[in-house]
Amino acid sequence: MCGIFGTINGSDAAPVLLDGLGRLDYRGYDSAGLAVLDKTIAVRKLGGSVDALASLIRVRPAEGRVGIAHTRWATHGAATSENAHPHVFDGIAVVHNGVIENHDAIRTRLQQDGHEFQTSTDSEVLPHLISHHRRRGQSAVVAVQSALGEVHGSYAVAVLMEDIPDLLIAGRRGSPLVVGHDEDGGYIASDPAALAGYCAQYAALGEGALALVARGAVLVMDQTGAAETPRWQQVPSLTTVRRTGAGAHMAAELAEIPAAVAATLAAADRRVGRTGLEAGGTVLLTACGSSRHAAAIGAHWLEHWAGVPTRVEIASELLHRPTLLAEAAHLVALSQSGETADTLAVVRMAAAASVPTAAIVNVAHSQMAREAGTVWPTLAGAEQAVAATKSFASQLAVLARLSLDVAEARGTLSPVEAVFRRRALERLPSWLGQVLDGVDHDALSEAVKVLARARTALAIGRDIGAEIAAEAALKLAELAYLPTLAVPAGELKHGPIALLEPGVPVIAILIHGPTLAKQVVSLEEVAARGAGLILIGDDAALTATHGIAALRLPLPPVADAVAWAALPLGVGVIVQRLAMMTALARGLNPDRPRNLAKSVTVE
Repeated sequence: MCGIFGTINGSDAAPVLLDGLGRLDYRGYDSAGLAVLDKTIAVRKLGGSVDALASLIRVRPAEGRVGIAHTRWATHGAATSENAHPHVFDGIAVVHNGVIENHDAIRTRLQQDGHEFQTSTDSEVLPHLISHHRRRGQSAVVAVQSALGEVHGSYAVAVLMEDIPDLLIAGRRGSPLVVGHDEDGGYIASDPAALAGYCAQYAALGEGALALVARGAVLVMDQTGAAETPRWQQVPSLTTVRRTGAGAHMAAELAEIPAAVAATLAAADRRVGRTGLEAGGTVLLTACGSSRHAAAIGAHWLEHWAGVPTRVEIASELLHRPTLLAEAAHLVALSQSGETADTLAVVRMAAAASVPTAAIVNVAHSQMAREAGTVWPTLAGAEQAVAATKSFASQLAVLARLSLDVAEARGTLSPVEAVFRRRALERLPSWLGQVLDGVDHDALSEAVKVLARARTALAIGRDIGAEIAAEAALKLAELAYLPTLAVPAGELKHGPIALLEPGVPVIAILIHGPTLAKQVVSLEEVAARGAGLILIGDDAALTATHGIAALRLPLPPVADAVAWAALPLGVGVIVQRLAMMTALARGLNPDRPRNLAKSVTVE
């Protein structure tokens, strides 16, 4: 899930490379580096962020009109300056995103031929392997093809060679990579949005494809080596905003949730025709992380409104259950980036099994959007904080609307009732604004203090509340590094209640419904053991807990016609904000949690 940027143009390459990397640092920020070519390759790299690399370049400039750059999320080898990309050998510089599964075997073979390696990364074998083939008389392009043909696993690569100063070579298999050009420059990037302002059009490389990028021209070859005509698309507008300060991106993105939900629902209004899910059979929803939590909530809605049998599976696990996939009538995949490796692999496996596929994605130009049979877009805009916030809310908006559309098509809702409830969804954005503006700040601050000093925590709920509890636990773990166990409230007595003692906070998600009375009993059991309760939910549900000592974070009143969709969304906003504030209280930066990156492009 690293970020790659390359340029060959008529001006100094380093500032362009740094700008491109700055737009891609959501893909990894363990280390960063660049290589530029004048007469020889000059490398600048370090363990640290793109901003740190920019500071290094100011002290130690690197000049050249062609170059490649990389921001890393470490897979093989620690996040050190030595393991940072680019890797250089024999006048060949390479940056790589992906995982080379057979790197040990390649390294051993090359060492027997006298090659000496400087790092513990899988990626370092690539310049050595390309050199190996060049020393045997192969041309630069054929040597890169031969090297990539030997590796197992996934890759997106950009290659720079000292003896060919007017050419960059790029290739991909499994990991995303795009190319673009203008009249006087050529470009390579992991994300087409990084090309904004440099060229107007881009082409996404196909599986196994290779591209030769020169000033003003791009030649693309398919995996057989035959030339192919690139499918040029418009470069998306630049939406990246450079904000400073810990949590600045996440705070801004939380504030953008109402607008993101409004845009997503408006896009759904423009969608015409049936969804395909009304045809019957089991719908299989698959995703990872926060997208999986959104999928689980959507499954409740599809079953409740449309009577559709629905299952939710983590994509990485579903990959190893082909029978389950083959028995599904439809597969719906959720991914913010549209690049999530496990989820994309499931989409491909479903397509191979002739299972109709659909994708709920936030990046319209992503690989998943291109490969899925149907796309239901979220219009959250760019998320630069690692944690999903407005993309999660937008996924829920799509699933809410989709549930009503399928219900109408299946006849479980009359057309009049379906229209009534669709129009009620239009109230969501303004109500979510009330959630953001009207939260009890004193109670929120007190809850943050409790969580910030805790060593562990629990999050509980029932029905849809259990799915929001899972989202709360994920956010507290990834942002505040607080180990938080998500438990359906009914499961407390089957083991997790042993963790309760004074000082252990328990976040309880309360949404009024048929399971509320049983959950109140669970809360009594928690309170009896001295654990501190933080209750988040609608006013009717919190009223049922009167007499239980707890911190309370109530939601604003909401109309019954939209409450079914609004309450999960509103509670989600509060738990995400709570996790962000807990991270800040612990002196952490919730925009860039350790060991994580925004797009998980490796399995």
